Amino acid sequence: MAISQQTRQNPYCAARLRAAQQDYRLHSRELAAEELGISSSTLEKYERGIIKNMPPEAVVQMSNLYNAPELRNYYCSHGCLIGQIDRPALLNRSIEGVALSLTNHQDTLDEICKDLAEILDDGVVDARE
Repeated sequence: MAISQQTRQNPYCAARLRAAQQDYRLHSRELAAEELGISSSTLEKYERGIIKNMPPEAVVQMSNLYNAPELRNYYCSHGCLIGQIDRPALLNRSIEGVALSLTNHQDTLDEICKDLAEILDDGVVDARE
């Protein structure tokens, strides 16, 4: 069955099709569903946007299998009620928009950079770090 253009634009379907360029099993919705441990009809409903409240575990599995971490952000900003309020969507933002958003959190970024520098200073990452 051919995949419609609208379905191809769904982030979950698009991620699978991109991943299929590296992994032949993902060309087939049936084989991808088998790898994910779900039915092909469920995967089709995710990819067509019929199921709006996807289980977070399914998104994590797809993100890992497709090597598509952006699916987690998409889910958290579109599929999760809390995330829709608290987490900005990054998928359709320009690099300038992301950079501007980061500058609004400069204090936090400075602290993270300081912590990373301390971790990397001795060249060893221990369990506490």
